[in-house]
Amino acid sequence: MPVHFGNFAEESRAVRESVGLIDLSHRGDLSLKGPDSVRFLHGQCTNDIQKLAAGSGCPVAFLTPKGKLICDGEALAFEDGLRIGCEPAMSGALLAHLKKFAVFDKVEIADASASRLLFSIQGRQAASWLHSLFGDRLPLAEPLAHATFDWNGIPVTAIRSNRIGEPGADLKAPAERSVELLDLLLAGTDAAAPRLFGTNALEILRVEAGIPKILVDMDENNLPNEARLEAAISYNKGCYTGQETVARLKTYGHVNKLLVGFLFDQEFPPPPGSPLFVPDQEARPAGKITSSIFSPWLGRVIALGYAPRDHSSPGDQLRLENGAHATITTLPFVPGASH
Repeated sequence: MPVHFGNFAEESRAVRESVGLIDLSHRGDLSLKGPDSVRFLHGQCTNDIQKLAAGSGCPVAFLTPKGKLICDGEALAFEDGLRIGCEPAMSGALLAHLKKFAVFDKVEIADASASRLLFSIQGRQAASWLHSLFGDRLPLAEPLAHATFDWNGIPVTAIRSNRIGEPGADLKAPAERSVELLDLLLAGTDAAAPRLFGTNALEILRVEAGIPKILVDMDENNLPNEARLEAAISYNKGCYTGQETVARLKTYGHVNKLLVGFLFDQEFPPPPGSPLFVPDQEARPAGKITSSIFSPWLGRVIALGYAPRDHSSPGDQLRLENGAHATITTLPFVPGASH
């Protein structure tokens, strides 16, 4: 995976202003096939899989029996089965987790990552650029809507995605067609070709959009409600692993901490893991930083992290150990970007 193509700050600005392309073929891609696929996945994740028609999708999370996060991702429904996309570091753990519970179900679960490429087209002008390339074949009406079609002899599956807070699309194709597809995409249309960008720029764009990342901003110690994964949770679908804890929080209580955005006036980003304190209450940390960057778009240091629920409103302040103030702000950080 390229970290950058010369200057990751410039890449992030170019993508935010226009359109960029990143190779995400390293992401996890699990395939579920068989007559029990829908029922099985419905009972394993937080969202309503049974409502999905072929060509649609939804964000999902997978939980332990105590309601703590294992992994988040997206579920896509096809005529012949389901696919789950997830962060690359989690594909093995998620595959093992699902297989452990699939003992009595007629479902085949496999890792399909190596058989396909995944290019992601993102940016403020991505939707119009994609339409000029693919026309009405591209499904951009609903998040995670997708369609498969032939494009210049290549079978392409286009999926509406939102990886930087702007509507974009992920493009899947057979892995052996990667160079051919990349050349065609960079040739583009009458509009300028998309800017190639790497993982450093993607990290900047992700944080600017306030999108949490598994194993960075959330892990097995977090409830999905703490990480603001409400879009991945259905409160009407019935039982699934970890459902009791999530439902109890919704009905009878609330979480004690929340993922929030922080603004800093200092020059350098605080290291992830830095403890945060409530001013005048310095006995023990009240929160922590999880992701921190210098935003080229905003020209300042921003971060994601956790704050206690009663100090999590925009304008509230926490403090770093060095005395610097962390001011809570509304997410997303970048105007116009939305998760």
